Amino acid sequence: MNDSKLDKTHAIIDYWRNSLADADRISLSAKDMDQAEIFPLNELLSGHLSREKIQHFFEEAEKRARDKPKYSSKKFPFTDDDFEIKQLQVIIAPYVAVKNYRHGQQIVGEYRTDKIFPLWMMANLNREGILTVDEGSVYPWIDRRCLAPPEECGRGLGYPILGDVSDADAFYAKHAVSLDTTLEWRTFFSYANNLLFSLCDGSVFSKQDYTLTEKSFVLPKNSIAEPSQNIIATYDQYLLTRKTIPALLKKFSSFSDEPYCDDLSPKERFMASCEHLGQMQMGYPLSASQRESISYFSDPERNEIVTIHGPPGTGKTTLLQSIIASNWVECALEKKNPPIQVATSTNNLAVTNILDRLNEAGKETIRWLPNFHTYGLYLAPSHQIEQAKKNNYEFRLRRKNSGSIAEFYNADYRDYATRYFLEKFNNHYLKSESSLRNCQEFIHHELLLKNTLLRNCIRCVNDFHSLEKLLSHRYDRLEAIEELFIENNRAILEIEEELKSLKQLAVSWFSFKIKDLKWLCLFSWIPFIKQLLMDRIRLFTLQHDLFQSRNFNIDDVEKVIEDRMSSHASLLKQLEKDKEVLQSDKELFAKLYGEKVKLEEQLGFNLNTDNASDFTDNSNVLCQMDQTLRYDLFVLATHYWEAQWLQESGKLDQLDYHRDDREKYWRIQAMLTPCFVTTLHSGPGFFQYKTNFQLFETLEDVIDLLIIDEAGQVMPAIAGGMISIAKRLLLVGDAKQIEPIFSISEKMDFSNTKKYGLCTNVDEYHSLKTSGILCSGDAATGHAYGNLITVGQRKSKYHLKEDPVPGLFLKEHRRCAKEIISYCNELCYNNQLIPMTNQQFSHYPPMGYLHVKGREKKIGTSRSNPEEALKIVQWIQENQVKILSMCREDSKKNEKINLSDCIGIVTPFAAQGNEIRSTLYAHGLKIDKVGTIHSLQGAERPIIIFSSVYTTFEGQGTFFFDRSVNMLNVAVSRAKRSFLVFGDMDIFDASKPSQPSGLLARYLFARNENKIYTSQCKME
Repeated sequence: MNDSKLDKTHAIIDYWRNSLADADRISLSAKDMDQAEIFPLNELLSGHLSREKIQHFFEEAEKRARDKPKYSSKKFPFTDDDFEIKQLQVIIAPYVAVKNYRHGQQIVGEYRTDKIFPLWMMANLNREGILTVDEGSVYPWIDRRCLAPPEECGRGLGYPILGDVSDADAFYAKHAVSLDTTLEWRTFFSYANNLLFSLCDGSVFSKQDYTLTEKSFVLPKNSIAEPSQNIIATYDQYLLTRKTIPALLKKFSSFSDEPYCDDLSPKERFMASCEHLGQMQMGYPLSASQRESISYFSDPERNEIVTIHGPPGTGKTTLLQSIIASNWVECALEKKNPPIQVATSTNNLAVTNILDRLNEAGKETIRWLPNFHTYGLYLAPSHQIEQAKKNNYEFRLRRKNSGSIAEFYNADYRDYATRYFLEKFNNHYLKSESSLRNCQEFIHHELLLKNTLLRNCIRCVNDFHSLEKLLSHRYDRLEAIEELFIENNRAILEIEEELKSLKQLAVSWFSFKIKDLKWLCLFSWIPFIKQLLMDRIRLFTLQHDLFQSRNFNIDDVEKVIEDRMSSHASLLKQLEKDKEVLQSDKELFAKLYGEKVKLEEQLGFNLNTDNASDFTDNSNVLCQMDQTLRYDLFVLATHYWEAQWLQESGKLDQLDYHRDDREKYWRIQAMLTPCFVTTLHSGPGFFQYKTNFQLFETLEDVIDLLIIDEAGQVMPAIAGGMISIAKRLLLVGDAKQIEPIFSISEKMDFSNTKKYGLCTNVDEYHSLKTSGILCSGDAATGHAYGNLITVGQRKSKYHLKEDPVPGLFLKEHRRCAKEIISYCNELCYNNQLIPMTNQQFSHYPPMGYLHVKGREKKIGTSRSNPEEALKIVQWIQENQVKILSMCREDSKKNEKINLSDCIGIVTPFAAQGNEIRSTLYAHGLKIDKVGTIHSLQGAERPIIIFSSVYTTFEGQGTFFFDRSVNMLNVAVSRAKRSFLVFGDMDIFDASKPSQPSGLLARYLFARNENKIYTSQCKME
């Protein structure tokens, strides 16, 4: 990326802001038009609407303008003239398709939506009712849900497919038109009409039980609540005032990539675990790669933006809980304000998954506040209230003191909760304390003791490991030091005894030499005297083992004695040196061992010092700490913050909406729950304050840690609002799973990037696709050019040597049968995943198939295969008793398990999803998760059925599921026990393993046992 692009933060934010506005307009629904005025199509075509019917549009718009102060240099007060509106932007739906009725009942067919607006337009409307082209606005568009590939399925939407996204793009390219005031209204309307009917004719609606009516709906744009309004408002405060952009948002939205840091050494990773201070649940220790991720995450100076990726089943949520818990404990230890930590995502299902886990953790811990049992507070949009109540979430709405959390903020509850807390504290610690402050100080002291114990345990084990490494050239194990020390002492004693014997031998020799050999030596020149001398010497040597049985002269005897004494003296000297080293090593080991024994006395269990630096060893000390001290620290921190909350919560009523007060408000809330949970669209609306001009603005740099889950499904434009509020960002997801949904066409996106100065030509636009910041995608494959994980990988400071992509990669997979995840591992993850499920399932093959020679039908640009759908339903009917029995054996719910809990059905085409749902309904079966891969959002099932639809009867190009690895990776990785393909198996070619379907064929056809049947198949 060239330098001129590096500092375009305002331009990128401007581009994101307006792209979101465009996307909101394109994603309108029938409900948005409830307040619209209805006109005959001919009146709309004339371009002149009834003045009486549209007058209230202007009156309501002027009222909204008065109620909402504007950024302005003009002094207050404003006059009525300031709010007079002469022209409005309006949204127009020229046609409405209505579900047909028979005998007074709406037809229940493949498509369940009763009212569809297939075509949308934007225009300007003046007070006289005159419609004109909105210069620079968006082109007319087809409802995205009516175009293939579908952006959302399996949730009862049931939109008929009218055409393909690529067909709409082709129309725009072929029929270029300039949207300006010179374009006549009738020409503009004709352009929009041609767009719709170039994709389909009117019969498409009647074939799908709809009637296309010539009723036109018109509504002012500013009367529609846009999904992205909170994000857009946050961007506006930087764009309209040119305020300094918060540091994290600026870093995130820049084109520059972060340089990589060096990998941590094993010792650095091990010692970094001292900063892992809390564990929310004690049931399971962290896996090796989870622990590695925490080690890297623990340095905030080097990790403003951290990306952790891995497929479902690798423990991402468990890791998030550990990070949240650790930060909560750290602030309690240091007596700082509690951390404001927010977990968020772009869809409600990801949000509820986080809340469910936080609720589960809350039930495990005995809290010292009455009727409060969670570690997550849901910042809920108003339309999610009923769902929040149903799931027993503690929630807060945007209105002050609203939501279920409000009941905990009245004086009566605080008084009762204070007594309750004191009772719990005194019973637990066998005290009679009446002061919350004293209780809190006592708990803090306990926290310090536990933290010291944790650090001492880790340091002690590290010292053991360091000593072991240091002494590895001398000892094969540390316990050998004592054995060698004893052996050394024994050797010294033996040598000393031998030296003593040698000295005695030397004395005997010299005495013998002087007494018996003196005269013989003088006459040794006489032969017989010489022989006598030699005999005497031999007699002496034969009496001592030192001398071998050979003839010695005097010099030989003395040399043997001297050599032996010299060698023993040297050996003794070396042994004494060894003794000093052994003594030192022994004392060092004894000291460490003594510390270990003392620590074990405090812990109540033995510390495992084996394989201390091996994160894959689940029996090592770090795993022991997860299930003991770290959990204890988290529970203590919980009670510390409960005591603090009881003392501080009464101040909430005194807090205003000024900036400092709003931060104090959230700090007090954070004493009650360590994590707030919300969506990226709703979140910015909760973190607002009032300026001196009485304007609401979004807070900056207040959230200590922002966690975005399922980040691989998020467009960066949607995330920027929440990122502007945060200091640190943790992205968690997988770019190889479900991708972000985009509604903006590539043509519109190119126009926007050009308009806001991000590129000047098509080539530059294509180069932007690798940056991950864009708001469109490839209509043919569904691949999004904007992806939060892609941006996060660019901003990651780590790319570990063994990992396939930048960031931190979770490897241990615990969801699927080994054969199932092995396919995904080979397809997407460079075989880096480590399957942890060794259980063998006998009911159905892990990777199985049923051959169905059906006929595919084209419905618009979608496809269905009724024979395939019928065969799937027949197989389910025949096997449902066995399937339910199998799932009930595995589940603790037992009788609560139903068929929908056991099976999910996925297909490349929305039309086939509707076909399968209709066939299930006709046979009295109900399965919730049926549709494209989006229907499996956040879901897992023991059995996943894949309906491939394609057949060899039709000439095929590239199969839709071969255009990228994502579709089959998502489908397969959602199956826990069995992934079963129903379809024409002749389309799967095992000789092409480079294609997703070819690799799948290799797994499916690996064993004869992988083939499954219905009773009819067996008869055939």
